[in-house]
Amino acid sequence: MSIPTYPVNGANVYSQNFAISGLETLTIVMPLAINCVLKGKIKLPRLSQTDPTDPNYLSYPSAVVATIKQNGTTIFTSTAGSDGFYVPISAAAQDTFTVALSSAAAEDNVLNAVSAVVSLG
Repeated sequence: MSIPTYPVNGANVYSQNFAISGLETLTIVMPLAINCVLKGKIKLPRLSQTDPTDPNYLSYPSAVVATIKQNGTTIFTSTAGSDGFYVPISAAAQDTFTVALSSAAAEDNVLNAVSAVVSLG
């Protein structure tokens, strides 16, 4: 996969989108040193956990947790059932970031019940 980098006012900009299907771990190795944002939108097994128009919003609360690590050190952990994250990061070239989705709730462990789109840039 090619890594897009673009010079902007003499600085390198890195931007990439990733998809996670299920409770998995995504690994990203940074090709350059940069300050940017790692953000994600998590699709939970129902429309919303906080929308009272969703008939199941209280019945089956999701327990999905997003854990983000930089070079093996945890830098962010979401609250259980959160549907996204926004984490400013400062990366050196070759830093490794992992985004892990996990859950102890049975409804979150069903095949493809959870997915996420992760953006770096």
